[in-house]
Amino acid sequence: MNQELTARDFPTVYKPYIDFIELMLTPARFQHCLGVAQCMAKAHHIYPQSGTAVQDWILAGLLHDVLKEASLSTMLWWINRHKASLLDDIPAHLHGCPTYLHGPAASVYVRHALGLADRDRDFYAAIAEHAGEYPNMCLMARCLHVSDMCCPTTRYQGYGKLARIFFQGRLDEAEMLLDAWIIESIGNFGVPVHPHHPERLAELKRKIKPAPGFFSRTDP
Repeated sequence: MNQELTARDFPTVYKPYIDFIELMLTPARFQHCLGVAQCMAKAHHIYPQSGTAVQDWILAGLLHDVLKEASLSTMLWWINRHKASLLDDIPAHLHGCPTYLHGPAASVYVRHALGLADRDRDFYAAIAEHAGEYPNMCLMARCLHVSDMCCPTTRYQGYGKLARIFFQGRLDEAEMLLDAWIIESIGNFGVPVHPHHPERLAELKRKIKPAPGFFSRTDP
């Protein structure tokens, strides 16, 4: 069992945000967000090409799921109140699916409710797009997408393989592997596959040409 993370595991500048999400989220979701923030700190050093500050990467990890456990009506309220155009990137038949709304809702929530109005534009994009259903995602968003599923508080079959590839600097391969697994398993949770997921997976397959057995969840 993993040791629980606390605010003491982060520089004090993040403590107000950590204290806030601890009040907002269930203990399991809170631990997940701390774990993702740790992954994003590590990823920033592995993928430095973004030109964005490590503080934005860590904050994106901490806050990406701030509305994950909110009601659907709350998510839609924040989006419609502050940036309804975010819904344009989500097919209409998925507007009732919190899986695809909690990221866009969180991106406006952190700006307007938490006063984080002066961050790099990639910070908001990463939070909005971290579920991974957008074309031309920025580097921070792609890393948050993968960090969301290979943080130290997440365990499932194949976790170790995904984390190893990601932290070796092989982002295209990590993203390809994760998207294949999402398409394979998301239906088990009653969530429809976003149409951009198979499109992105096909694009990565054409680019990388994965070897036979690459998508196995076994890490040799």
